[in-house]
Amino acid sequence: MSIHRGVDQVENGNQSSFKTLFGVIHGPRLQNIQHHFARKLNIYEITGSTPVHESELLDPVEARCNDAYKWVLHHAGRYRLAEGILLNGFEELEPGTVEYLQGKEPGKPPVYSVGSLVNMEQSSKSHGSECLKWLDEKPKCSVSYVSFGSEGTEGRGLVKPSWAPQAQVLAHNSTGGFLTHCGWNSTLESVVNSVPLVVWPLYAEQRMNALMLTQDIKVALGPRADEATGLVGRDEIARVVKGLMEGKEGKRIRSRMKDLKDAAAKVLGEAGSSTWTLAELALRWKAKLVNELH
Repeated sequence: MSIHRGVDQVENGNQSSFKTLFGVIHGPRLQNIQHHFARKLNIYEITGSTPVHESELLDPVEARCNDAYKWVLHHAGRYRLAEGILLNGFEELEPGTVEYLQGKEPGKPPVYSVGSLVNMEQSSKSHGSECLKWLDEKPKCSVSYVSFGSEGTEGRGLVKPSWAPQAQVLAHNSTGGFLTHCGWNSTLESVVNSVPLVVWPLYAEQRMNALMLTQDIKVALGPRADEATGLVGRDEIARVVKGLMEGKEGKRIRSRMKDLKDAAAKVLGEAGSSTWTLAELALRWKAKLVNELH
């Protein structure tokens, strides 16, 4: 969300990580770097974070001849017109990048971290009750939740053909892992519920989120594609999921996720940084509105 000059001028945007915001704000600058220096290496440096390979950027950035790239570049420049940018995240998720983005720089609007804000309520009490009852019958941390599925798992798992109550599924003590496309909401829901991840990014900023989860904060595993075919085989998927659920690395990731869950709860506590930031912004907006009315 970008707050434009004037209390009533608010531009809503997609939720994203600080790494993605860095790329958007510096879109024009990264464009020049790519042309002159990084194109041969296809690597992009992001302050306080793991370098990003060209294949992990937003799709339009890779193909400069289309209108989508022009659209991204245009709106990247507009971010600097905002009075401030609110991001649903917190420093422990991306400490180096957060520190840089919250630092002062000419022409760069202040960035406020106000997360991790996750809606754990379900709009319909009956919605998804079948899968929650199914989870009630399973041992603790024995189920790997996958947000896309196949009828081929019938008899061994449960396929929900409509929307599942993801927040409640991740909060259930039977859920021990989550194979996710790495959307930002799914990422935050996993963190606040301390659920380790297997990353399977599909498009948009998901590849950058996957990089942050596996390389920066190390709370996820990612399957490796076959070099010859470019495909991820069933044996590789089984290896990664088993490693997450039962292996030593999975235990380490689970412990790290528990630390992040505690950090997420702390920043939203009464004396937490996100709570204070939201309160400060509310007072600032109120004072500005009063001044404009008088």
